[in-house]
Amino acid sequence: MKMLKKAASIVLASAMVVSLAACGSSNDKGSSADTDTFKIGGIGPTTGDNAIYGTAVKNGIQLAVDEINAAGGINGKQIEYKFEDDQSDAEKSVNAYNTLKDWGMQMLIGTTTSTPCTAVVEESHNDNLFQLTPSATAVESIQYDNAFRMCFSDPNQGSASADYIADNNLAKKAAVIYNSLAKCYGDTIEEIEALTGKKYTTIYVVGGGANAGYLNELTAKYTGKKVSAGPSEATAIGNIVAQMLHDGVFKDLPEARTCVGKSFDVKIYENA
Repeated sequence: MKMLKKAASIVLASAMVVSLAACGSSNDKGSSADTDTFKIGGIGPTTGDNAIYGTAVKNGIQLAVDEINAAGGINGKQIEYKFEDDQSDAEKSVNAYNTLKDWGMQMLIGTTTSTPCTAVVEESHNDNLFQLTPSATAVESIQYDNAFRMCFSDPNQGSASADYIADNNLAKKAAVIYNSLAKCYGDTIEEIEALTGKKYTTIYVVGGGANAGYLNELTAKYTGKKVSAGPSEATAIGNIVAQMLHDGVFKDLPEARTCVGKSFDVKIYENA
């Protein structure tokens, strides 16, 4: 917590100066030019499975805000701070962003996790709002020039880990976990086919696993099956489809599946 507090203090101070001078929000509520306060919003999960991450971020920012305000603020301005819970859900995160925007937010610290951050950055980019995520690691989470992050990205983490392992001669088979997992898939498919008496030609991978290209390649190799990967946001799409089925937008599940298949990118992997 002390490290998070120190980092947050430094980032808050520097980012606030930049935001005051340049970026700012396109909505003029609580403009820094005509008030004695600067409004900083935060978004992250404080309830749900990922609450431990959002709560740590929320508390760390609050400590930094209190410390900065006690020292006189920045350029004579006191910080007003408000944090919204998104339960690590993209839709709820966008709703949280809009709530903070209506409050008059001039800078966003968040969101805490990657998928919500990728959704929210579209909104902050449209509003030309300074956004800083403390921990979203997906590349797309800060894809625009108004958004920044304090931590590593997923590719940076992987390459840095590989360099460290290689430089210190710690291992030579970095793919062993993927190989083991793909082999497990192959064994499981064989068991399913033996139990059901049926042969399957395709394995469908949805959700986050659809983005694991190398694992999907190995899965095709070890199973001898075609692997259809995607869409990646399966939970959100499934929830939407369930509502559309209930409302009669689709007449049945096959029609809904056809629509999803035509609406999202799906990558095919085959055993060469």
